[in-house]
Amino acid sequence: EEGEEGSEEAERTEAVDLAVAATLLGGVSFVMGTFYLVNHSDKDIQLNAWESVSSTISIFVAVLFFGGIVGVTEMLEDRVMHEETRPRRGPVLQVVSWFFLLHAAIGKLSHDACHPDLAAAMAGEEELAVRSARSLEAWSTLLAHVTAFSTIHAGLEFKHSELFPPGLMTDLGIIISTFIVLFVFFRLSDCIRSHICNRHHDEDVLKVWDGVAEEAENDVGSLALSFLILEALVCAVSGEAPGLEGHEEEGHNTPVTHTLILLLSAGVFFAL
Repeated sequence: EEGEEGSEEAERTEAVDLAVAATLLGGVSFVMGTFYLVNHSDKDIQLNAWESVSSTISIFVAVLFFGGIVGVTEMLEDRVMHEETRPRRGPVLQVVSWFFLLHAAIGKLSHDACHPDLAAAMAGEEELAVRSARSLEAWSTLLAHVTAFSTIHAGLEFKHSELFPPGLMTDLGIIISTFIVLFVFFRLSDCIRSHICNRHHDEDVLKVWDGVAEEAENDVGSLALSFLILEALVCAVSGEAPGLEGHEEEGHNTPVTHTLILLLSAGVFFAL
């Protein structure tokens, strides 16, 4: 018996060592490939590689930042509002707040990018226009990702609430509701942008604001809806919805191979 236990433990150790070794090799290969792409002789490949790196950094920064905000708001809800039932009001308020902040920041930075002369005279910097354009792109991308994660969090909050029974129909209802809400928000923001710029007779700001805002809204919609669709697929394939934090409930064993095959098939379907 001791010999059998020793051999099983050795097999488990070898599997862990193999997994760690493969992870290290994959990480080193990924880093070396990234260095190769950002220093490629083709300028277009360099540009796309740097854009991918920037988007990845923005997503991870947004995840960490939004995670901290969620922790603070949940603590305030527990201690101040004493909210214990779901859905809580915090996630919904966060979606509205981040969406407003996203467009307010884009509007302000669009104005600075279109009117660099006045700002440069005040700040005394000749390159303010270039810096304003870079700030516009950076802040719009970061805030768009944070807004997308807040939308995902609100959708998951409703999914795991006591108002709806768990199941595929609930997931589909949340996806459709999220699409409708985002569509209404996008149309309202478009009308507000047009009203503000037409009121001040500033077509240049409207053109820049529209372009950057629509790109940011596309990021919000694509990230939020794709994640909620993935959650629905996981629920449909495994038969068990992950918890609010993304973990499976204890005592539920999902067939890994079967689940991976179905999810990969779904991914290929959506890619085509």
